[in-house]
Amino acid sequence: MWLSPIGWIASALVLVSCTVDTGPLPGGDYYPTGGGYYGGGNPYGGGVPPASPTCTAQEIMGQCSNNQLTYCDAGQTYVQTCGDAGNVCGWNAENAWYECQVPATSGPGTRGGGGGGGGGGGGGGGGSTGGDCGTVDQVGECAGLVLSYCNDGALVSVDCRTKNGVCGFDSAAGWYDCVAPAVTCDDVPTAGLCDGDALVTCGAAGPETTDCAALGGTCALDGSGYAGCVTTPPVSACGDVDNVGVCDGDTVYWCDGGTLASIDCGEAGRTCGWNDAQNFNDCVDLPPMTDGCGDVDEVGICSGDVLSYCQNGVLTTVTCDDTCGWNAGAAYNDCVSAVVVPVDPCGDIDHLGTCEGDTLLYCQAAGDGTALVEEQCAWGCAWDAVAGQHDCLSPVVPVDPCGGIDGIGVCDADVLYYCQNAGTDAALLVTEVCAFGCGWNDAAGISECLPDPGPPVDPCLGIDEAGICDGDVLTYCQNAALVTESCAFGCGWNEGAGLSECLPDPGPPVDPCAGIDELGLCDGDLLSFCQDGALQSQVCDYGCALSALGYFDCLPPPVTECGDIDEVGLCDGAVLWYCDAGALVSQSCDGVCAFDEVNGYYACF
Repeated sequence: MWLSPIGWIASALVLVSCTVDTGPLPGGDYYPTGGGYYGGGNPYGGGVPPASPTCTAQEIMGQCSNNQLTYCDAGQTYVQTCGDAGNVCGWNAENAWYECQVPATSGPGTRGGGGGGGGGGGGGGGGSTGGDCGTVDQVGECAGLVLSYCNDGALVSVDCRTKNGVCGFDSAAGWYDCVAPAVTCDDVPTAGLCDGDALVTCGAAGPETTDCAALGGTCALDGSGYAGCVTTPPVSACGDVDNVGVCDGDTVYWCDGGTLASIDCGEAGRTCGWNDAQNFNDCVDLPPMTDGCGDVDEVGICSGDVLSYCQNGVLTTVTCDDTCGWNAGAAYNDCVSAVVVPVDPCGDIDHLGTCEGDTLLYCQAAGDGTALVEEQCAWGCAWDAVAGQHDCLSPVVPVDPCGGIDGIGVCDADVLYYCQNAGTDAALLVTEVCAFGCGWNDAAGISECLPDPGPPVDPCLGIDEAGICDGDVLTYCQNAALVTESCAFGCGWNEGAGLSECLPDPGPPVDPCAGIDELGLCDGDLLSFCQDGALQSQVCDYGCALSALGYFDCLPPPVTECGDIDEVGLCDGAVLWYCDAGALVSQSCDGVCAFDEVNGYYACF
């Protein structure tokens, strides 16, 4: 992880604060007058510091895994195997840290039936190692949130999340158990959660994060809804080739543990063919060429692309268009399609990778196959024992309380940093927040907080670039100068631009009624008139005309004596009735009265 100079300084300050407490720390007793821990400054019990000197605030409280204690002291991470001194790794609630503890002398007699929050799993009487337990005894051990212990020769494992707790050492019972966490985990559920490829769980000291990607996997939920790291299996480079193998000319290909293997049988004077004894394709001897069929039978043999077989005592030889191989359906050698043997770009390099000098090489999935990835490591390439894979090394940053800052100091925005007593054991990084800014003093040759400049002079009198309107006058600030404009068409606020501006020329007014007034006009049977500033139109059923009141209007329907009978008419028996120009007409039909489909009215027939 790269840090800016200021971010690195903040990290250094956190590490320096670790050494202030003179009380006991995890792993052993502190010796105040002796200048450190028993054993030359290392924790009692033989803690061994790993390569990296960087540790987080949570590592200061330490953590237990398989009876191994990991913790931070004075900017250094230590790893201690508690069992080397006959101790066990457990949580010290009084001091709020993990430590190597002396186990209870009497030891537990039984394992309880378990319970929520603080109860372990398993039941029955006591037990030591043996049976299916391996090296795990009745005291048990923790692997993250999983409790394991031996019960009557049977290994019992419990995910403490199912007990609404975490795995830790129960000093009262003298064994590892599912215990209540020492602190709350806020929004982290008991089952844990996935944050991308990061697994977040509730540990004894609070929320704990595991980078699943660094372990070659990803974070996912299991069938019970518990979060965990799932390892992605390596992608096979064999394609369609299995362990039975295939022949391509004189070369045999087969899949060996996900890796494509091959042998050129022709180099040994042999060829590729079916091995009846082993039931797979193999390097086989070439048939002796004698009169007749010799050793060649009806099943035939392959020699590269040449098929030889015996038929009715006659040796037949065929050069195949593609290749010669075993026909499993017919149970004899035959001309078959050549198998496309995939080329593995990764060769012998798998997903765990390898180092070639400062170059990291590893294999990763790409589509339906694999791809070889090459990275140049700026700080070297090596095996990462924690992640279990080769990786690029991180830069080793020396512990410097002042982070490379001297007594002259530096400015970071309005924050001044300088080293007090620089170059001595009493060096201390001082941080000041400057009220009026931080800058360089040429006369003194140092960085310092700037003096109070006094009240600023505003040439625009509080008016900014957005401006204001005063009637038809626009005023705004431009390049620290006040600008005033008279607006011909008014001044207003432009919501889209977010500023005041002179309004544009609106142009001539638009007549919504297109010159038609309230009196209206007729266009055939269409009546148009202006009402409330809007043009109204209506089609008149009986015509449009100028009314006696001086405005245009639709004519009323004509008054007739026909009643409900119109021009189409109707039949009343043999009598035809219809309306003609407002007069009701009747006609007795000599034949019948009916509807005339052709003309669309009633008529006599």
